[in-house]
Amino acid sequence: MRLLKYLSYSPVDENVNKVRIMTISLTKDTKETQEIFNQVCEQYGIGNVEPIIENLNKELKKFYTGKYVYGLCYKPEKKINELNCNKRKSETLTMSLFEANDILSKLKSELESKLKN
Repeated sequence: MRLLKYLSYSPVDENVNKVRIMTISLTKDTKETQEIFNQVCEQYGIGNVEPIIENLNKELKKFYTGKYVYGLCYKPEKKINELNCNKRKSETLTMSLFEANDILSKLKSELESKLKN
């Protein structure tokens, strides 16, 4: 959360700063962060990551039925390696997670370019 404190000095809205530090990972509660992300997406006209997160959760539910799901969060709570699952499946899911975070970073770059203008 030190990054959020650093970004609070910028003249940009607080929700934009929260979106800047978000990542996709395993978490328990995703409602607050998803609402903030959707609000910023509508405000600045950038794409959304909900379909990507839904696909990750569909893959996760094939072998894990616990309380953790993939979602936007500020700080990762759990890693896929910490769950009891097959190594081959966890590697596939980890690669999908890297791709999803790559898409999220591209959306953040798009947001930054719109903030400059």
